[in-house]
Amino acid sequence: WTGKVKYRIKIITLITLIIIPIVFDHLIPNSPFTVDTSKKFMEISSKYLLGTDNLGRCELSRLLFAGKITVGLVVMASFIIGIIGTILGLLLSINDSLFKTILLSIMDSITAIPTIVYLVIIVGILDNRVVTVIIALVLSIVLRLTKFVMVLSQEEQQKAYCICAKCLGASNYRIVFIHILPNIIYRVLSYLSLSCAEMIMMISGFSFIGINLGDTKIDWGFMLNEGRKYFNIMPSLTIYPMILIILYSFVFNTLSNVIKEKK
Repeated sequence: WTGKVKYRIKIITLITLIIIPIVFDHLIPNSPFTVDTSKKFMEISSKYLLGTDNLGRCELSRLLFAGKITVGLVVMASFIIGIIGTILGLLLSINDSLFKTILLSIMDSITAIPTIVYLVIIVGILDNRVVTVIIALVLSIVLRLTKFVMVLSQEEQQKAYCICAKCLGASNYRIVFIHILPNIIYRVLSYLSLSCAEMIMMISGFSFIGINLGDTKIDWGFMLNEGRKYFNIMPSLTIYPMILIILYSFVFNTLSNVIKEKK
């Protein structure tokens, strides 16, 4: 019982940290977009708990707002990736046709292309906006998850409980979705959580090089890019978003390791 309690406490703590920037947007003390150049580069005060940036905007408010966008985008993308990748991977594991061979060859070709390449192509078609980044994130990870789930399912199909189920007349679809899926779900969730850490780095990296989420959306990478111009004047504009990027990458990595502990 002690082990179960510790496990649940770890999971609840990590999930709470992930949910906070998404749900508690009412904690934002000031408007993250209000410009007041007379208050630029202000130090920490009772009104501006982390000071202000080069345009007099509240740094804490912008960090919280950017956190909602960054973490919310990662959670949304991981949900889409999890559903598509799991279903497709399970279906491919019971398919031995020529279609599977062709599809796997296409998937290998696409995953060999760096994410930044097809992101630039997508941006050229759809422009800089949230849906562009979501498509790029999904394309970069869903194919890898599909292959991961397919391999896990094929390994499970060699085990006694699957062979017995097949001997008793269970269909392939029932075996993979009813018998195999519950046995691999924690490994899939662990993989997804690890991918979330990767996606935070990807979103921040895209914004840092100028491929952002649009004019009305900010994320930690965008703030990092803005802050580096004023590093000599106010280093905190770069340090704060950098700390949050590292922190939440660590949170998702830790969550992945904790999920692996579930037997």
